[in-house]
Amino acid sequence: MSFKIQSIDGQEIFVSQKATVYEAVQEALARGAFWRAKQTGLIPDLSNINLNMLDLCDANFNRVNLEGSVLEYAFCQNVSLVGANLRSTRWIEADLTGANLSDADLTNADLSGVDLSGARLIKANLSGARLVGADLTGADLTGATLTGADFSQTILAGAIFAGNKISAKNLLAALGINFQD
Repeated sequence: MSFKIQSIDGQEIFVSQKATVYEAVQEALARGAFWRAKQTGLIPDLSNINLNMLDLCDANFNRVNLEGSVLEYAFCQNVSLVGANLRSTRWIEADLTGANLSDADLTNADLSGVDLSGARLIKANLSGARLVGADLTGADLTGATLTGADFSQTILAGAIFAGNKISAKNLLAALGINFQD
């Protein structure tokens, strides 16, 4: 089977003869295809694909388009997703410990049960994101957009929320307290 990875404007970045999309992405990472594409100004397009349980630890996915993709149970410790398009992605129970998601667009992303401890979400857009039961211990959300984000039952110990607004209702929900309007 053949997999072709293209940029968002349709230019070919990498072709793999691997049997699965998992293997094709791993091969592209190992060969530095995403890094080379970004050096030439291309934005790799991995939108709307299933990357469940993929090991992306320490990978560089800066500026990659993953919109609508599914990364449930993925292992993404220390992954770099700076400026990535992560709109409407599903990360349920994924491990993003120490990940760098600065300037990433996580609008309407489902991050339920995700471990984001020590993650950098500086100036990330989390509008409408679902973080139910997520662990944000020590995460840095300085300047992040949090409009409509659901922090129900989220662990926020040591999280930094400097320079942004979060509603009292969302903070109470993180503590497991239901607030009636």
